[in-house]
Amino acid sequence: MPNLGAILVLHPPHLLGEFRSQSSARIGATSVHASGSIFPPCVIGFRVCYRRCVRLPLAVWGAGGHARVVTDIVRCGSEFEVVGFLDDVNPGRRAQRFCDAPVLGGREQLDELKKSGIRHLILAFGDNHARRSLGHELVEAGFVLGRAFHPSAVIAKDTSILDGTVLMAGAVVNPGATIGKNAIINTGATVDHDCVLGEAVHLSPGVHLGGGVTVGDETWIGIGAVVLDGRTVRERSIVGAGAVVTHDLPHDVVAYGVPARVIRAR
Repeated sequence: MPNLGAILVLHPPHLLGEFRSQSSARIGATSVHASGSIFPPCVIGFRVCYRRCVRLPLAVWGAGGHARVVTDIVRCGSEFEVVGFLDDVNPGRRAQRFCDAPVLGGREQLDELKKSGIRHLILAFGDNHARRSLGHELVEAGFVLGRAFHPSAVIAKDTSILDGTVLMAGAVVNPGATIGKNAIINTGATVDHDCVLGEAVHLSPGVHLGGGVTVGDETWIGIGAVVLDGRTVRERSIVGAGAVVTHDLPHDVVAYGVPARVIRAR
């Protein structure tokens, strides 16, 4: 494991000029170094101390199409280094390569990950219930759930986005919104002001939530669906692609259409 507490100490002014030429660092600003992030400095007497962020090793749980997208987002950032994938669905894939990293195996590899100092995981599969359940199990086992935000995602300052959540390219989260653990805000989906999303929610590509919408745990809203301002879609429900939700929907139902109607119990 790398030394995560490494401190780079500079003595201005002559060394600072040399450091700037190597890393583009600026006093009082945040800059990115080739091997990680340089955070704003603290000044101690006549010394300027830059904290250098070394990438944390992270395993991705899942090895399908969604995992491919999540891995790309992780690699766009500077916080994590993907060391491999876990796949409980296809045990025969162990030791195969996926997205330029090995498939390590399945659940049986968790103890080995811990022994190797790998404490961060991200869940990269679409089953909402399984994602929520496994997330709780991993946290209880001492793992930390990583987040991944695409560089093109727009996130207001006064939002709350909990561990394990992924924001895909073009996603927007506006002021006052709260998003629970292990949620997926997929490509181009928008969450307007003061929305509240529970755990393991999935907003599919192109979903638009109006202001003040509430979405319950494990609910899945399909591609291109729209939920009007102030409406509630309760726990474990499914809203079909292209639906327009004009009134509150109960828990554990499947609804679709314009306007969305409850078609059956889930």
